[in-house]
Amino acid sequence: MYLGAKQVLIGLIALLGASASASQGPYGAPPKLSKCGKYLLAKRDQEQLEEQRAANKRNNFIVTRGIKTYDATFDHQFLSRIREISQKQHVTLFDWGAGTARTLREIAEIAQKENWPYPPRLVAISDTLPSKGDKSQIEFHERDKLNVVNKERAHKEIEAMEQAIENKIIDYKVADGNKPLDFNERATLAADKYGVLSYAEDLSQTLENTFKHLEENGELFIYTDFNETQIYLNGRNGGSISLDAFLSQVPGLKVEVIKEAKTLKVTKTQSNIEFPQLRLIYWRLGTPPTRRYEVILDN
Repeated sequence: MYLGAKQVLIGLIALLGASASASQGPYGAPPKLSKCGKYLLAKRDQEQLEEQRAANKRNNFIVTRGIKTYDATFDHQFLSRIREISQKQHVTLFDWGAGTARTLREIAEIAQKENWPYPPRLVAISDTLPSKGDKSQIEFHERDKLNVVNKERAHKEIEAMEQAIENKIIDYKVADGNKPLDFNERATLAADKYGVLSYAEDLSQTLENTFKHLEENGELFIYTDFNETQIYLNGRNGGSISLDAFLSQVPGLKVEVIKEAKTLKVTKTQSNIEFPQLRLIYWRLGTPPTRRYEVILDN
């Protein structure tokens, strides 16, 4: 284990010791089970994980959120930050889990309309590229409204995405966040709204990918149900903390709550970020799923 990862563990253990309520986490310690019980629980978890993988491949979730939704989520700081930096220098913007890249396409339209001095480079990243074959599974709706599957709109969104890629308005990288990425580009700004950090199986690798591909002093805007991801620090019978508390203890990351508990801005304040290795020990199907990890104490 690297020194940086050990420093994270020390900080996390100190955090748990400082709060009696945190020491058990919102879920407390997992119940003690017999060998048969452990086997059945592991089998159930694996079945739910496989079901989640199948749902992900079908794109059975929202993939068409636009800039208005993103900007409202991030308390109107997201678009203004892109606009501000683009007045002075080139910006590379990553959208992790971008779906049909509607947000990026709309940012490109705004930059052209307002004649930004330095139009941003817009990069969509997802483990699958939405295609016309997926159109019957894609859900198109705005936040807090009923889900409506609209094949005609699906055609238009996918065609608009494909045209933006062909015209090099956006770049679309298909990448599995659970594996090391095969490109070296880094982002000035990045967004993850119910994206890879919400659905990753290998959270250690996903965190490494996300922050390795963020420039020093770069900013990552995150929106997710942080409490749905719990990390056990000292074995499965020890206390747990949520993903946002975990990130706040990592050296080189500055974590700020933007609007509410689900919304963070994370600034990378040093070039190299190291995370402890995490092992997935529980998965419950959901949007996003409920996940529990334990820190691997010895690599």
